[in-house]
Amino acid sequence: LLASRDIRVVAVIATDVSRRGRDIHHARSAAAALLAESFVAASVLSALQLQKSNAKINFQLECDGALRGLFVESDASGLLRGYVKNPLVDIEGTRGEYRWRPALGNSGFLSVLRDQGGGEFFRSSVELKEFDLPRDFQRYFEVSEQIDTGVAIEIVPQNREQLGKVGGILLQTLPGGDVITLRELSER
Repeated sequence: LLASRDIRVVAVIATDVSRRGRDIHHARSAAAALLAESFVAASVLSALQLQKSNAKINFQLECDGALRGLFVESDASGLLRGYVKNPLVDIEGTRGEYRWRPALGNSGFLSVLRDQGGGEFFRSSVELKEFDLPRDFQRYFEVSEQIDTGVAIEIVPQNREQLGKVGGILLQTLPGGDVITLRELSER
């Protein structure tokens, strides 16, 4: 917590699990990268649920592109598992705004199912607008949860390893939090 600004910070490193997921599913480059980004997103959501020891998160992406979709499940203890519908996807656009558009297509949804335990569920979906998982994940918080949030998910290749380092950070205002500081930190 950034207590003086009422901002929550969650940081996740998911390099090992991302590589393991890629290897288990024999996923090619684009499929492996999108699965890795989803592992980070699901881990962030689980970290937000830490107070509920039996909570589970289902993070799902459905799209009309070559990937067709993916699914990741995580829990408050940090366990992750997931798969991509088409692990053979290795097409991507130029780096930047349209990098994953060839894999994701032109329409789709990002859905989150929170199993709060004891038969209590919360499900929310947002339409893909950016076709960039971190930006659509941030949009999920804006539209579905209506909480000012900043999200960054990065995959940094190292030498010949595409998934050299995989990680992410979430910044989120608490009630009465400093939205201006959140935006400044998110830009950085």
